[in-house]
Amino acid sequence: MTNKKIYTSIYNYIFINFFQFPLMKKLIIAVAAIATAVACNTAEIVELPKNPAISFENAYVKNATRDAVDPSTTTASIEAFDVWAFMDETSGIVLVDEDVTKGANGWNYANVQYWAPGHTYYFGALAPMNSANWDLDTSKAGKLGAGVVSFTNVDGTEDLLYSAVEVSTADLKLGEGMDPVKLTFSHLLSKVKFTFKNGFATDNVSIKVKDVTMTVPAAATLDLNTADWWEGDKWVLGTENLTLQFGSVATTLGMGIADEADNERLTIPASAAYEYNVKFYVDVYMGDVLAIDNHEFTATIKDIALQMGKAYNFTATINPENLEMAPIVFEVVEVKEWVDANTPSDQVKDAELRAAAQFGGEVVLTEDIALSTTLDVTKNLIIDLNGHNLTINNDSDELGEGDGIIVTEGTLTIKGEGTVTANTRAIWARGNGGAVINIEGGHYVGATKGNTCEVIYASGNGVINIYGGTFEAETEDNVSFAAPQYAVLNIHGNGATGCNITVYGGSFKNFNPADNISENPKKNFCADGYSSIADGEWFVVVGGEYDNLARVATIDELQAALDAATGNALIVVGADLVGDATAAQKENVNLTIDGAGYKFDGTLNIHGHNRYNGAETLTIKNVKFYTEQTAAMDFIWSADSNNGTIRYAHNITLDGCSFEAPVGTDVVGMRFKQAYNLVVKNCVMNGGHSLVQNTSMTGQTFENLTVEAGRGINLQTSSLNTKVVNCNIKATKADGYGIRVDAGATSSLAVSGSTIEAYEPIYLRKATASYELSLLNNTLIATNGYEIVVEGETPVISGAAGLNIKK
Repeated sequence: MTNKKIYTSIYNYIFINFFQFPLMKKLIIAVAAIATAVACNTAEIVELPKNPAISFENAYVKNATRDAVDPSTTTASIEAFDVWAFMDETSGIVLVDEDVTKGANGWNYANVQYWAPGHTYYFGALAPMNSANWDLDTSKAGKLGAGVVSFTNVDGTEDLLYSAVEVSTADLKLGEGMDPVKLTFSHLLSKVKFTFKNGFATDNVSIKVKDVTMTVPAAATLDLNTADWWEGDKWVLGTENLTLQFGSVATTLGMGIADEADNERLTIPASAAYEYNVKFYVDVYMGDVLAIDNHEFTATIKDIALQMGKAYNFTATINPENLEMAPIVFEVVEVKEWVDANTPSDQVKDAELRAAAQFGGEVVLTEDIALSTTLDVTKNLIIDLNGHNLTINNDSDELGEGDGIIVTEGTLTIKGEGTVTANTRAIWARGNGGAVINIEGGHYVGATKGNTCEVIYASGNGVINIYGGTFEAETEDNVSFAAPQYAVLNIHGNGATGCNITVYGGSFKNFNPADNISENPKKNFCADGYSSIADGEWFVVVGGEYDNLARVATIDELQAALDAATGNALIVVGADLVGDATAAQKENVNLTIDGAGYKFDGTLNIHGHNRYNGAETLTIKNVKFYTEQTAAMDFIWSADSNNGTIRYAHNITLDGCSFEAPVGTDVVGMRFKQAYNLVVKNCVMNGGHSLVQNTSMTGQTFENLTVEAGRGINLQTSSLNTKVVNCNIKATKADGYGIRVDAGATSSLAVSGSTIEAYEPIYLRKATASYELSLLNNTLIATNGYEIVVEGETPVISGAAGLNIKK
């Protein structure tokens, strides 16, 4: 074998994780498993020698696989690798084909080397160690890469991994140590599997698929010293081929059932010019009778470029046409990046999206997806756009052919941020199969190429409910109607067949869903109690209680809108905000601030104008209160009882907001004093001091909250009529409380359906005998052993059977 001498430099695609680790005279390494966090073992630190030894750590395989029968190497399974290293120039040889193996105490190698200050080291590694299937010619080695690696594929079960790292000791002083060298290995090969489906339209026909094989390149070379060698087709193939054995499909496939062959195999990446010959055999059963025995199928896969580090799923449907000797046509429905084992299983790409559309389920997009044909949905399906775009680029621009997502049966729900784009219609509830579409978010664009468009369309008895999102026909020129106001929402025949669109929210460009001319006669698509408000070239659908709207993108714009608000006013935030603002409660002004999920880094002050019995309301929803500062602050503040402008905030509702601050800081979610009628629901608090610091309140309800902060809810000075319902509160401070109240006369606290974990889950201070504490269906977890702590007289407590009470 040629001397495996390698010279490498760092490549821009390699993830290298540097973190603190005590360097010891003995080589001690921590290995990161894919599904767990990397942690450093503690050990006695001994005196460092001069020029401390080079050690290795965190042999991490990039994009490791999820499949238990997969032959490729993972972070958990890698046991050894070969390392080369040189210092500054290729002549500065440090390590040559050094065997590094995993032992009980970490990674070990025999020819221990030491760091020298003021140099640049280039490390390279290949795995599996000392394999007879790869060789390395170092005559072309350099700082860009290792030289030329040769690989011979034997049976598709051996992986080939490569890692390269550049380390500078420019700031190192003699006698100091360096962190272990972090190696992240990438797969140099491609991975292939086969999936087969029973395409017979009758349930008495089942099939078995056997002995699947595919011809692949037997050997090839890769020049690692070529710039961007990892991109595109850089393997140089030999002339010989190899037949890989994928086994059989263990499952007998009934009608519509799909399953994979036994084995996945690894192959050398090849360009689209390479043709793969596939062979397998099929048994066909009519009931329990073997009707067709061992029918041979052959096919050629071509025009597919296999790339390094990617997994390919080739699928085929066996149907009557196949058995009449018509050729099987393969379609690549999935090219899946290899992912870490801890990636949530519901994250999908193109193939899973189409499968879910046929079989039902919930999918979360993890990247932008471009489909070449319409996505047909026939089962109940939830699509979370998750910030990504779904584009349907049909070849046809005609209605019925150039559409995006068509639902014929079942219920489709689309949520999350992202864009759905199609040539003609973006969304269509079609036919008489009872199709229902619920749109909860996203941006929808139609008529991107077509000459006719309804962005959202229903026909037959299809029903569409719109709760949010933005909708537009891309350009006026691209639609055959007079203007886009005809083309955003439309139903067939004015709904005569039972189709309908109902709008509960959302924004529509140049289209008024409450008074549109897409129907004849005009139709109001808004739900009862909802209305459409003009906002420039957009129409925004809101609850019928609103009669004016302002959109803001800066803290100054927010303050101006708060000052100018009249009647039933809605303020919608359109960007992250930084700074403080004041909401003054004015007579006959009912104000709603919709944060639309944007961050607010600052304090919202609420002034009650000394009007505790005022009828006006203030609603704050969907605001992401967020800060990275460590100094004390309050996200919401109304706590100066001596100031008539501030005093007596009233009729306040917080709904769907989140509060996030650094752990251990004195950041508080809200601080009210002498306020009336406060409702906080569907909110989350992470980090900071506590969610609530309120004083002398009258009527407050906390419902469906999730709190993980130093402390939970603090109610001071006899707060009247307090309810805590269906909340999860965890106090992270060692002596933190879940709910702490000043339990004075005529006050009460009712806690139901909640889980509270804290040093003191419920702490009653300054308690009187007349104070009422009601508990119903709660879980109280006390780290100090007492679920309830009472300071003062014993109050009236109901529902506390079996709990430890400290008095």
